[in-house]
Amino acid sequence: MPDMPTKDDSRLRAFYDALADSILTASDGDVELELRDRALNPSDVANNVQRILIAAVKQFKQRKLSASQSMYETEVERIRTAKYSLPSSAEERRALLWRVITGAPSMSGLVTAQHREFKDLTDSDVIGLLQQLGDLGVLGDSGEGRTGGELQKP
Repeated sequence: MPDMPTKDDSRLRAFYDALADSILTASDGDVELELRDRALNPSDVANNVQRILIAAVKQFKQRKLSASQSMYETEVERIRTAKYSLPSSAEERRALLWRVITGAPSMSGLVTAQHREFKDLTDSDVIGLLQQLGDLGVLGDSGEGRTGGELQKP
């Protein structure tokens, strides 16, 4: 539920509304005369207003891009600092990888494309694949994945 406007908020809104109305109802001559009274060049003021409006429109159009960039940077930092709790022995790690591959057939294509035979994977290959699967969220938090355990990515 949005916050209710305070008395000061209402006064400020009324001031801005009155200011906007006075600008809208002023003639071009009145605006130009006021600018010259303040020793301002109307062309310079118009150019400055144009730059401000263009920047505001650009910022508005890029708001989703900016949000996506922020989410991307957050995710990259999460992956960079992720810690994994992987089984301590090579056999257990290989068994975990096998369970993931057989449990999700779509994952088997990723491994077999690079390693035609599962037995050809080195332990460091298995660890690397498990870390990548952890980054993708494939490994759960049931002691087989990202649980703040002992193995930290390089």
